[in-house]
Amino acid sequence: MQDPAINMAKFTHESIEDQEEEELQEEVLDFAPASLDDSLPEVEDPLREINLGTEEDPRPTFISALLKEPLKSELIALLQEFRDCFAWYYHEMPGLDRELVEHKLPIKEGYLPVK
Repeated sequence: MQDPAINMAKFTHESIEDQEEEELQEEVLDFAPASLDDSLPEVEDPLREINLGTEEDPRPTFISALLKEPLKSELIALLQEFRDCFAWYYHEMPGLDRELVEHKLPIKEGYLPVK
């Protein structure tokens, strides 16, 4: 009869070899698509418009339509409480340099912008 320690050493050695073979197997990779998809991601929440202003001076903003009560009511109350912190028009931001708030795309002369 063989020594149990030898059998255990042989079993351990075989287990390590099996693990190494599994790790060395080639990984199958998918190729990148030929063109990018410009559609919106499917995970985007549907939105619900809420007015933080008045009928005469609307201040529309959007929240997730998936919000459940009481979180939805709490969020709307919070937005209404701090509605004076938001600016909808440039004249509501006195002293703000237009260089900071205007978005520009520098495009070389003779070239068209590419989407």
